[in-house]
Amino acid sequence: MLESKTPLWSAPKDIGGLCICVLDTGNGLAADLGLYLPGLTPILSFAALSVKPNVLAIFEAHIVPLRPAALRPALKSILLALLPGLEEENSEEFDRTLRIVNALKVSVAYHDKKGLDGEESSPDQHFWQCMFLACITSSTRRPGGLAYLIRYLPNLGNPPSANGTGVLVDGDSSNPKYEAPLQKAIDTVVSPDAGLLVCCFCAGLQDQQPLTQRGFLDLLVTHIPLNSVVLQEKVGPADLQKLVLAATSVVARKDMSLNRRLWSWFLGPEHPSEVNGTVAASSSPRSASESTGTEKVVVQHTPYFEKYGLAPLVEGILSMIAKASANPVERTRPLRISLSLMDRWEIGCSVVPRVFLPSMRSVWGYQGMNTSNEAQAEVIRSAKMFFDGVESSLIWSELYEVTSNALRPGNLAPGAAEDTLQMVDFVVANFNIREEEMQMVHMPLILLMIILHLLQLFKQPQALKKSNRTNVLHYTLRIANSLIEYIPERALSAETDTKGSGSPMSSLPPDKDILEFIGEFYTESKGNVDVGKSYTHFQIGQMILENSFTLITVLMIHEVHQSDSELESAVSLLASIIRKGPVIKPGLDQFFATLVGKTEDSGQPQVRSFAVTAAKVSALEAIFLAPHSTSWVSAALSRIVFPALINELWQALSPSRPKHNVEAVRCLWRLYALCDDHQIIDSTIVTLMVQCQPESLTDFIEIENARKFTTLWAHTPSTSASSQGRRSSIVRPRPGVDANAKLAIEISLLERPLLLLLDALSDPSCSLFPFVVNWLQSLALLTPPIIIVSVNEQQVLEGLDLEEDPDAVEQESVSSIQDYVVETAIKILKGRRQFAKHNIEAQYQLYQTSLSLLRQFYNGPLVSSMVEKRLEDSLIDELIRSVEAGEHSLQTSLMEVILAALRSRNAKEIPLPSTTRHQHNSSRDISKPIPNLAVAIENSDMKSPTLSRLPPPAKLLESIILGLRTPSSRPVLESWTDFLGHCLPLYEEGIFRILLPLVGCFCKTLESLLDHVKEAYESPQLQVTEVLDPTIALLLNGLEQSLATAHDVLTNSEATTAPIKSPEPQASGFFGNMVSGVFNNEVKSAKTPTANNRLTVLLCFKDAMRICFFLWCWGDTGKDYSFQDNSAMASFNYITLRLRNRTRRIFEHLFAAEALECLETLIELWQKSPLLNPDPSSSLILDLLSALESSRPKIIMPAIFNAIYSRTNPAALEPGRKSSLTSTLGDNVSASFLVAYVRSLDDDAMDEIWTDCITFLKDVLANPMPHRQILPRLIEFTAVLGQKVDNTSFGEQRKMRRELGDLFVRLLTATLTIRPIGAAQEAATSTEQLSSDGSNFKVPAESRYAIGTEGLVSVLAAITPSLSKVLVDSDRIASTANTISTQVLGPTFRSKAFPENVTRRTLELLQALAGISEASKPLKRDVAEAFNDSRFFSTPLTLALNGWLGILRSWSLGDKERMPELLTRLIPPAAAGVLGIGATSARTEADRKAQLNLRRIALLVLAAANDTYVVNLTTLQDKIVDLLNATTTSSPSSMTRAEIYMLIRALVLKISPIHLAPLWPMIGSELFDAISSAYPNSGSEGPNTICLLQACKLLDTLLALEIDDFQMQEWLFISDTADAFYRPPDLSSVALVDDLTEALDEQKSQASGHLPTDTDGETRKPLLTKTVTKDIPKEDLLDKVLRPFFRQLSIHALESTYNMQVPDWQACFDELMADLFDDSTLV
Repeated sequence: MLESKTPLWSAPKDIGGLCICVLDTGNGLAADLGLYLPGLTPILSFAALSVKPNVLAIFEAHIVPLRPAALRPALKSILLALLPGLEEENSEEFDRTLRIVNALKVSVAYHDKKGLDGEESSPDQHFWQCMFLACITSSTRRPGGLAYLIRYLPNLGNPPSANGTGVLVDGDSSNPKYEAPLQKAIDTVVSPDAGLLVCCFCAGLQDQQPLTQRGFLDLLVTHIPLNSVVLQEKVGPADLQKLVLAATSVVARKDMSLNRRLWSWFLGPEHPSEVNGTVAASSSPRSASESTGTEKVVVQHTPYFEKYGLAPLVEGILSMIAKASANPVERTRPLRISLSLMDRWEIGCSVVPRVFLPSMRSVWGYQGMNTSNEAQAEVIRSAKMFFDGVESSLIWSELYEVTSNALRPGNLAPGAAEDTLQMVDFVVANFNIREEEMQMVHMPLILLMIILHLLQLFKQPQALKKSNRTNVLHYTLRIANSLIEYIPERALSAETDTKGSGSPMSSLPPDKDILEFIGEFYTESKGNVDVGKSYTHFQIGQMILENSFTLITVLMIHEVHQSDSELESAVSLLASIIRKGPVIKPGLDQFFATLVGKTEDSGQPQVRSFAVTAAKVSALEAIFLAPHSTSWVSAALSRIVFPALINELWQALSPSRPKHNVEAVRCLWRLYALCDDHQIIDSTIVTLMVQCQPESLTDFIEIENARKFTTLWAHTPSTSASSQGRRSSIVRPRPGVDANAKLAIEISLLERPLLLLLDALSDPSCSLFPFVVNWLQSLALLTPPIIIVSVNEQQVLEGLDLEEDPDAVEQESVSSIQDYVVETAIKILKGRRQFAKHNIEAQYQLYQTSLSLLRQFYNGPLVSSMVEKRLEDSLIDELIRSVEAGEHSLQTSLMEVILAALRSRNAKEIPLPSTTRHQHNSSRDISKPIPNLAVAIENSDMKSPTLSRLPPPAKLLESIILGLRTPSSRPVLESWTDFLGHCLPLYEEGIFRILLPLVGCFCKTLESLLDHVKEAYESPQLQVTEVLDPTIALLLNGLEQSLATAHDVLTNSEATTAPIKSPEPQASGFFGNMVSGVFNNEVKSAKTPTANNRLTVLLCFKDAMRICFFLWCWGDTGKDYSFQDNSAMASFNYITLRLRNRTRRIFEHLFAAEALECLETLIELWQKSPLLNPDPSSSLILDLLSALESSRPKIIMPAIFNAIYSRTNPAALEPGRKSSLTSTLGDNVSASFLVAYVRSLDDDAMDEIWTDCITFLKDVLANPMPHRQILPRLIEFTAVLGQKVDNTSFGEQRKMRRELGDLFVRLLTATLTIRPIGAAQEAATSTEQLSSDGSNFKVPAESRYAIGTEGLVSVLAAITPSLSKVLVDSDRIASTANTISTQVLGPTFRSKAFPENVTRRTLELLQALAGISEASKPLKRDVAEAFNDSRFFSTPLTLALNGWLGILRSWSLGDKERMPELLTRLIPPAAAGVLGIGATSARTEADRKAQLNLRRIALLVLAAANDTYVVNLTTLQDKIVDLLNATTTSSPSSMTRAEIYMLIRALVLKISPIHLAPLWPMIGSELFDAISSAYPNSGSEGPNTICLLQACKLLDTLLALEIDDFQMQEWLFISDTADAFYRPPDLSSVALVDDLTEALDEQKSQASGHLPTDTDGETRKPLLTKTVTKDIPKEDLLDKVLRPFFRQLSIHALESTYNMQVPDWQACFDELMADLFDDSTLV
């Protein structure tokens, strides 16, 4: 084969010609053209001026005269060889080259005389097809092809018509004189397929050179006009669209010369704006429309363009938009083209209306894609430029059309309608719509249209809900609110305008007429204000105002909204319209009737949701706040409207339905601020409170109404903060009202209802009395009323006491009377079920009197006789019956009597207090102190040592648990918690037996209540049916009381049983300070029988911690509230804030009592909940710890150390510091939490924990064996400390850093000594492999923190970048890096499990070390050791792509001798020196070494930057040539050819084509020989399928990359011309692949498979992929893979050219990497 740089072509002409003449004798040159032509074709492109004439002479004398059958297959290659001579028109070779090309066209014309069907055809068809292919595939030779096309391409335009023009008009016959030549020219160029002509022009129009683009545009204008028969009939619609798009793409250059030619092609040769070859300025669209009158707004100036070019151009732009590419450049391309087309109005006015909405949809859709902020901004910026260039009338005409279609029922599906409205909302919110015409004309009309359509949509609310179109309302109202914000006041209230006077209309036109008018304005007039007729601004404003009131009325009546935010949006829209609308009173009768709650259907008040009530208040507020609309509500109407609204709000104040309590109070204050006559509000509230018929002077208020007032009282401070604070935000009086007046207003509202409640205190017998007393006690600021209440109640109780007169009555008689009264009272209580139908009030008084007598008897002098009766059991049974029956009015009195009876059993000296409810003054939200009954009992025992203590009855616990968990007992829950608090001390040591069920009751009740509340606050349709505020607080109080009492008893028990070893005072008690330090001397608690009791208490502590943490998480202010009910957001925030404050106090107390156990509970939650712990540094657990005072770092750090020591070395801890190990934690989890906690701390916290941390690390290093499992985490802990200390300045920094560095080095040494990597090395598990791929693989929670070899590597990879902050000295850094290299990386790479043991973390560690300059030397050694390992290519592909490539790139750049050293390992093949088995073994070993070295070289080439190894290319070529000479018996043998083909693929991918020129002869020859081995019976042993497969992949890669130099050899392998599709019957293919396919098909007639192809995509990928060859046995590769490949290759290549696919370099790269890391093909 002739090489391109052989001396032959630099020799004199007669020598070169003599060689060719010798070959040409007897048609020798024609027979061996494939052997010699590849060496001749590349020369003309780079030959010297003196050589070019000689080359042309050879072509002219010897190539052109060859027979046509020999030239036809190589015609494209010959043209590519000659086209460089046509690039310069002024060169000496231009004319000669032109003559050679024309002669070549004549020479190959013989075979084209007969078509496929045997008929006569144009002789030049094949030539033109090859010319087009050459221009398509080779960009470097395209200028030469353009020069030839300009001179010889036939004119394909229409013949002149009979009227002398080039435009065929309907009814005008063509000129017969020109029909025959035109038809002949068309047949010559477009036969057999016009697609190549289109592709040729598309490639030229998209060329990077402007001159090339200009030349092809000129050709279009002069030779292929838009109306030509070729484009309109011969070319398919898809090809025409492709051509029009390619031509239009030139506008992106913003070159006027290119644009001028494009306009000429689009508008035709006879367009009136063409004057003397130049394009005149386009006329204004408005002037054109004015000249036509009012019948048609837009006149079609360009029938030529609209007939021939409009459809393909629009379809092409729409197809570009439909691609939805994530690339911002591709996404903005249609926008930029459309914007440039608007420079020519005749074109833009037809195109832009058709692409405007799709463009906006595309931009809107791009915002939802996962792209960068820069890409989003780029797309938005281009879209805004395009939007600003479009006329306002066009924009709003299109927006009107899509909006009206979306709002008309039945036009669009619900989902499509929602998407359309979201797009419109996006356009309104993000683009410039502030033009005068938009704001004054279009926005009011669109707003009016939206309101009217919504009214029509809501006429049938049931059908609307059934059709699932309620979501449309949300987006429509958003659009309307956005529009009203842009509309100025004068657009709705101007009294006069250009269209007439602004007088108001007496009656509004029907909605149908208004919608028809708006539709005609935008469909017929196209939104043109100069043509269309419109209403005046004032009249439009009047219609908007009237219909907006109708809309809000309909919304409130039918409640068709999906969420409460829609009602808020509608009210906000109404408020804006009232503020900006005309000064005219609309018809408000129906609106006010709706406010009152009456409808036309029933005339009766209707019950609505709270969202409707809030909307009514907001609508009324909007009327009052506008200056001109205050008069719309008369005084008489106010006396009707305000009471009706207050009545609705009053229902929402119920404590049993707390979901909207805060919102209702706010609305009430807003109404109070709006009303001028405050007496209306005051009297209405008082009337609502007094709604029952009083049976006494004080019993006139129901308890439910009293509770509603207390809700109003409670939330008034929460909403207005204080009289000096935020009350101004709730009460908004008219301007001019000072702060004192506002305070007086609020006091007057609360004063009268408060006085009514206080009147109940005058009669202790009324049912309201205890409620008022309890409520006043809960108010810490009302001390004087509490004193009055206490005095009054004491007087009442004194009046009920039984007076004792020992002189008048004997004690026995009194006792007998007492016994009779007691027996009667018990009978009354037990028989109350029999009197259920009698007067309930009388029964209640009777039961209360009976219970009062019993209580007084227990408090009297004859208490001993009461104790002997043992009435407590009967009373407890009655209490249980009252709970089951829901008689909460008797439960409080029963509990008081039971408590008196229980106290009397053990301590009759203890006086009975007047009432347990009045013993202390505290809020429901403040934890109540536990009565110190245990101390009192202990004191009584000291006085009476013989007094026996009786345990509480067995049913007492049952009754308490039943009362706490029963929902019907919630009104008296405070009494139950008080009862529990007084009963707990009675159990003494027995409290530990009841603690678990009691705490379980509290936790389950709180959990079920929380679940119910969560569900209610997340759904607008659900209501909270619990009194949340006191209920949860009281349950938490009871839980805290139980734990506090049990812990106090436990502490006292341990103090009495454990001897005190130290005089230091010990903190005890639930609220005491707990000092837990690692190195403090504490009391050593001996093993006592109280261990079980302590375990019980700790388990209950953990349960309390869990439920409190769940309450805390629900109230987390950092959560996403998108799923919450917006109408109850204020109440939600209120209740969650209360919960967080209450649980925070419990957390403080729990940590103060048992810091270690509480911390372990939180660590357990931190470990088990991946949702709460997506990132340990930002988890809620860590946030909670940072928020608590009792969990300061100074307390938590020793507790964490104790938790670790309790699991690693418990013997080293004193008993007082050991954990109970009730939490299922491992030492690795505790250590992981330690790292996460320290990382979350502020840098300033290092000052207080530094000493403890250093001491802990020293203690660990003193005995590291027990801690061997967590040493890697401790290394990470030390590194985190170093990073924190680096950001602070406390202490002696130099000494601290040096000390920390010493500890780090010692820890690392201890870790690697105790657990050496080499001894513990094992293969990576499947889980690790999945995680190395970057996939989200979930592992069990207990194994997430396991520390093994991989864990140590992960830790080192994480901390290595910050080594400079831990180890300040560079020598120490170098020593540490060398240690890591020697003891971590080295053993890993030398392990038997290599490379399975190498994971992503290992490579991250390598990359981290590469960033440290001190680690460069050991890093080179480690990488070289791994790279030279024979098992290296067994590495998983994803790990090689994502890890090793970057490492090898850095390694090769730092060591320039790697490639020469690898090349020296490639030894030339030699004959085997040993015979027999030894020869085979030696040959196999040599083959494997050669294969590995070739793969290493190929991988280095791929890893390095492009052209890095050009300097080694010559040596590499020599080595390849030597190895290609290997045979099956040499050493190394021909088995290495597969790796040689891989290496060539790597060179083709990473070396520029200009440097590969010396390799092409070798590549072509070797490819030809390798593929030829697949012929049947080509050799005795048959082809090597692996080598053959790699040769085919090399050919596939070369064809996919479309390298210019190889294109001139393609014809040897495939049919690279149209003959692949349209081969003449008498012509056989000379392409190797086609001939091989026929030979294989003759051998095996059965059909083979079909390889998947992607010819419709935008990129050209290889046909042979790893997916195709996967799981195919080696012996079946030829039949199942290669035969289909050979059959499809030529057609696939030509189809890719037809589709103008861009080479996919990355796909070729990935396929080569997959082959390199396939160790199954190694010897």
